[in-house]
Amino acid sequence: MLAMQQKETELQAMVKAAADAARQAKWDFHNSILGMKEAVQAQFSPDSNAA
Repeated sequence: MLAMQQKETELQAMVKAAADAARQAKWDFHNSILGMKEAVQAQFSPDSNAA
């Protein structure tokens, strides 16, 4: 029983770590898209069709 509880705890920690990594990847992608949008607005203008 103790071994199975230890395994459960380890797996829960792995799931939490994977969820945190996925969340961080989503934020990194979001921020890179915002950076690209700012670059386009700087090159053309904030109200251009390209933006």
